[in-house]
Amino acid sequence: MELHNKKPDPAPAGKKAAGEAGHRKNTEPPPSFSVTSVVLLAAAVVLLISSFLFSVLMVSGDSMEPGLTDGDLLLLVRTHSLAPGDLVSFKWNDKTLLKRVIACPGDWVMIDAAGRVYVNGALLEEPYVSEFRLGESDVSYPFQVPENSYFVMGDERVSSLDSRRTQVGCVEYDQIIGKGVMRIWPLRSDQRETP
Repeated sequence: MELHNKKPDPAPAGKKAAGEAGHRKNTEPPPSFSVTSVVLLAAAVVLLISSFLFSVLMVSGDSMEPGLTDGDLLLLVRTHSLAPGDLVSFKWNDKTLLKRVIACPGDWVMIDAAGRVYVNGALLEEPYVSEFRLGESDVSYPFQVPENSYFVMGDERVSSLDSRRTQVGCVEYDQIIGKGVMRIWPLRSDQRETP
């Protein structure tokens, strides 16, 4: 008995070509994003995040001197946690103001003739103030801060327009844009860091 190794008939040309094509790896590179697309996407993400979490404020005027001066850029963060000493930016009469939280809702504020500030009977430590003054004030002391509001003052106590005047009054939480957390420009080492 004779055994023959019989080779299978080759597949028809059309089938073989289709089979080989099915097993070939795709050698084309995946589509790539252009540099412009990446930059636009990054800008959109930053804009989206900033609208919910943070913003940048340019300081205008001298009411926060000596720590912050006209033209400084300050990073603001949206937060529900505010305490005496924090910087806050808020809307008032279609203007954006920057002041420092002195007292929180329910606190009692007393400012003596020399400009020293007491909150709930305790002297407030204010290393950011270079000259203490009562300044222009038409508020009757002791003054209790209303609920959901903050008593704010500028660091430059002589002429700052702030909660010492009934014209401004206490700042309601809904008016607050954000809490200042860091000066981002200019970078200076000759002055103490603010906030």
